[in-house]
Amino acid sequence: MRYLILLFALLFMPISAMASVIPDRVYATTPVEIKNNLRAGHKADLNILKLGALSKDLKYENGEAVEVIIKDYVKPKRGKRDGYYKIEFNYNGSLISGKMTVAKKADLKDISIKAGTTIAGHVLNATFLPQAVAVSKGLIKPNENQTRLQSAGTDLYESTPLTYIETGMEFDVPANGIVILQFRSPNTDTEE
Repeated sequence: MRYLILLFALLFMPISAMASVIPDRVYATTPVEIKNNLRAGHKADLNILKLGALSKDLKYENGEAVEVIIKDYVKPKRGKRDGYYKIEFNYNGSLISGKMTVAKKADLKDISIKAGTTIAGHVLNATFLPQAVAVSKGLIKPNENQTRLQSAGTDLYESTPLTYIETGMEFDVPANGIVILQFRSPNTDTEE
């Protein structure tokens, strides 16, 4: 009963109250290559691609240039947490703090396979079901430049929690690559 009440409370919570807590995303392109060697105080010019749901009040247009100031670089950590830059940018005379991350390509096929094995694992309560599916997938359709056995082993390893021992990727965006600017709503004073 407590969970049902909590669920209804979360569903009927006003969206404006959540706007100050949820970080918003703005997609932008960079005209030059950006790596993990930028120092604090460096200014990077970006071009806006797409505004997020909460950032519509920023009044940026598609293709408009924005200058971000690099504050710090956070190195990649274990648990596949990628490196990112802490940034600030000036909007109507006020500095907005946030972070700049690398945009990754989402492969809908992989997302659907992972979601399916997760749901099947919970529904059937089978411990090794996701691993069995991964081995089968590796044997049936091998990864590029791998034999069927190597592909099955790689897919098995990636379907286990052991992959979270690995560290994330360094910040590396090629010229005309896509970055994500994450920040809190401009009407709040909280920092990232």
